[in-house]
Amino acid sequence: MSQNQLVGTWRNQHGNIFDFRRDGTLRSRWTGDKTNAISYFSYRLVGDKLCIYYAAKPDEYLRRARQAVLGMNTEHYDVTTLSPDELGLLDSRSGETVLFERSHDAILNDEP
Repeated sequence: MSQNQLVGTWRNQHGNIFDFRRDGTLRSRWTGDKTNAISYFSYRLVGDKLCIYYAAKPDEYLRRARQAVLGMNTEHYDVTTLSPDELGLLDSRSGETVLFERSHDAILNDEP
């Protein structure tokens, strides 16, 4: 698996959207949030391990952001699926896998 495969916009079944950038940054938002609030992260993909780090807030905010965005309790994920159309992230503690599909989001794609 390579970071280049991950780059792009992904949406999961809960309306969470990730925009992975080539420079290792990540923007996310939830479609249910009428304010269109955007969260900023950095990420690293090593083999099939994805690490996501909140870019500007302390750990407590990171924990809440992870739960809100991914519905998971950890910032380390196993990538179970990575194809041109599908991304699967497994939280090894809970055993839950969240599936994302390729998408487009004008709000995130226009965000610097």
